[in-house]
Amino acid sequence: MITQAVILCGGNGTRLLPHTKDIPKPLVEVNGRPFLTYMLRDLISVGIQDIVLLPKDFGDQFKVIQDYFPGFCFRIGNSASTIKEEVLGISNLKDRFFIVNGDCYPVGDLKGFLDSDNVYKMSMQSKIKDAGCAIVSRGIIELDWFDCSNFSKGIKGCPNFISFDGCISINTPKDLEFAEEYFRGLNGSS
Repeated sequence: MITQAVILCGGNGTRLLPHTKDIPKPLVEVNGRPFLTYMLRDLISVGIQDIVLLPKDFGDQFKVIQDYFPGFCFRIGNSASTIKEEVLGISNLKDRFFIVNGDCYPVGDLKGFLDSDNVYKMSMQSKIKDAGCAIVSRGIIELDWFDCSNFSKGIKGCPNFISFDGCISINTPKDLEFAEEYFRGLNGSS
């Protein structure tokens, strides 16, 4: 079972301006709370015990996440020159872990996705350029078989990905509007 999640929070958010002028995209408010909190709530509820946030900028702003999850300790990594270096620099990085973009909310059976015995999985949705989340091993990142900065390239030599229903992202103002409607319709979205 996967118990560790690495969340990439380093995008510039230029397509979501002015919402991202002074705040990183994963912390943009959706229905009165940071977008990232919806995914974190789900990850914790399915048994993820170690969550590492990797911001590029505004790292101190991610401390607000702790207010939404008292008693759960998040780790906030240091920015490195490349995403690969950031991920591989995480202390106590598990051999297999869930990696996801901070501006992407996985839709579907997250517990089933994380519990399966398949070694590598990737969220795939034909309508989006970047799949947004995957289960990977440290080794495939070390060998450059997986590009953490572009999930749509997939894992070289591993064509049998398990499909996920897709994700809700907040790349543009229109995406943000859709996310607000989606989470407003979910029970317990507040």
